[in-house]
Amino acid sequence: MSRTVRVELYLEPLTEAALREQLPARNIHLSERYVTGKKMRGALLSAIRRELCPYGENRRCINCQDRATCDFTQSVIPGVVQVTGALPACDCDSPLELAHPPLTWAGCKVCTDGRPYDLTEEIIINGSTAGARFCDTHDEECFRRPYTRPVCISCKKPLTMPHKELRPGIQIDDRTGSTVTGVLFFNETCTFEGHLRTSVVIDEDLCQYLDRLVDENRMVMVGAGRGRGWGLMQLRKVGQPKGIDGLCDELVPLVECHLERFGGIIMIARSPVAEVRLGDSGWESVPYVERIDGLRLERTFGRATTVSGWALSTGLQRPMIRAAIPGSVFFYRPEESAGKPEPEKIARYEFTGIGEELLRNSQLNQVVLWRCNT
Repeated sequence: MSRTVRVELYLEPLTEAALREQLPARNIHLSERYVTGKKMRGALLSAIRRELCPYGENRRCINCQDRATCDFTQSVIPGVVQVTGALPACDCDSPLELAHPPLTWAGCKVCTDGRPYDLTEEIIINGSTAGARFCDTHDEECFRRPYTRPVCISCKKPLTMPHKELRPGIQIDDRTGSTVTGVLFFNETCTFEGHLRTSVVIDEDLCQYLDRLVDENRMVMVGAGRGRGWGLMQLRKVGQPKGIDGLCDELVPLVECHLERFGGIIMIARSPVAEVRLGDSGWESVPYVERIDGLRLERTFGRATTVSGWALSTGLQRPMIRAAIPGSVFFYRPEESAGKPEPEKIARYEFTGIGEELLRNSQLNQVVLWRCNT
């Protein structure tokens, strides 16, 4: 069995992208301001599938008769463990970009410097943000606002926002080839400045496929409107793959800092977080993961939403589940019956996610450890 490694990739956007993640608002399809991990994983898997599958685009994997013996479905798909969202790259020494900053961050409505203030420690210790500093100049509560801009949580530097535009579209009749009367809609598109960065946690044996995509200058396509040429991105590799074990060792001091200062672990949701369990009235979903290997959830700071998807085998929408929005903050305390926590195991959650494997494979339940204020 090969070891698990993390590969850093740069993406050079060549065209604008329509990054839909929700149903349209009336006749407008809104776009996210970044490429989600779900879309990024799908784009990479599609590019690898074109190299391996002899049937090309003529046959879907879900209905393929060779699925039981196919290397792509048996090795590649489960081997791509986690793909983070693609965001404008930060130039600090240890970048960790988040599209949705922690909901415990705040800013000032009056000041124009855009500086974020981290109130996580006050919330964990005091249970509220009353009296917490959110500006060097103003201290009135009415001036405080949530901080919502994409940011690097290592250096607290805001990321460059994409430029958005609305593109009109029409519907074509399949039989006549002409336009359908009365059908007009708009797509919101994003144009990025500079490179985007994403991290891929993958089995080391599969790195050869990523190397081939980079060496042969292959492009990936993300989002909607690919028939119009939207969403084209060029892959660039950053450095050599790093083993997850070594990366976990680097995070051990951070885990020990959490345990020493707070007696628990603070995690930030990088993607929606949910848990599906059997309740009194059947299966139900909750917007948190209650237990993680000897850790029990004690406090949360966030909001809930609903997430869903489409089943390729049936062409129907999957059941909706309740999930915590990205940026939600969770505080876990070790259970006394579980013994002393293992920092190495806790650090691994940043690269594998938390909760059920089925949800993690859908790029849900991705978390990062809160970086202690120094």
